[in-house]
Amino acid sequence: MKKNLSIKQRLVASLVVLLWNLAALCYSKEPANPMRGQVLGSSSVVEVGANINLAMNIRYSMKTNEEGMYLLADMRPGNYQIQVSHAGFKTIAEPDVLLNIRDAVVINFTFPVGAVSERVTVEADAPLIDTESP
Repeated sequence: MKKNLSIKQRLVASLVVLLWNLAALCYSKEPANPMRGQVLGSSSVVEVGANINLAMNIRYSMKTNEEGMYLLADMRPGNYQIQVSHAGFKTIAEPDVLLNIRDAVVINFTFPVGAVSERVTVEADAPLIDTESP
């Protein structure tokens, strides 16, 4: 014997399925992570229009704004390589930047003066900032 569902039962079942799918959609996307910083010249002057190139599986490119700042707001977790270049300065490379889930990474760069063809590779961890000293 076949049992028919009432309209109320169908509505409740449809609502449960809709809410289940909505919850799955909300949790299926990996959290996006911001990566930002500032680029300065050798005399601590902001560098407008410096090229920021990031690589993982996808390449990201952008230029710094009028305050020398860059912001990449929708970065996936992973291990990135960053290269910063600007005319009249050595290229800076940061080969191993790890971005974890829910990290907000700030990486500032200061260009050493040099020929455009020269390249500086940073191989040590960034120094900790002393927030206690005046």
